[in-house]
Amino acid sequence: MNGQMIRAEGCQRRKDGSTFPVEVNLAMMDIGGQQNIIVIARDVAEHNRITEEALVRVRDEAEQGNRAKFQFVAGTSHDRRQPLQTLNLFTSVLQSSNDLVLRHEAIHRREQTGSGLV
Repeated sequence: MNGQMIRAEGCQRRKDGSTFPVEVNLAMMDIGGQQNIIVIARDVAEHNRITEEALVRVRDEAEQGNRAKFQFVAGTSHDRRQPLQTLNLFTSVLQSSNDLVLRHEAIHRREQTGSGLV
């Protein structure tokens, strides 16, 4: 283990009894022929708080992006369906007309107009 660093996370207790998260790094080193353990403990409460805030911010931005995407897709879907629904309604009205010349002419125009949508 000489020279190797071991990292661990845990909690430390303050004199008042409250706890805080720590990152502990341990290393065994030979110094002047003696084996020594070096321990460095670091309070990571602020780091954890900043990380949590960043994660919340990223999640909120992702949710906002999903909402915008949903609104775009819903609007696009409506915009694509509307002309076809109008043409179908037009066709059904023409089919119920009794004037055969008018029907034939209007259906021919509808077919010409509708072919550009495909």
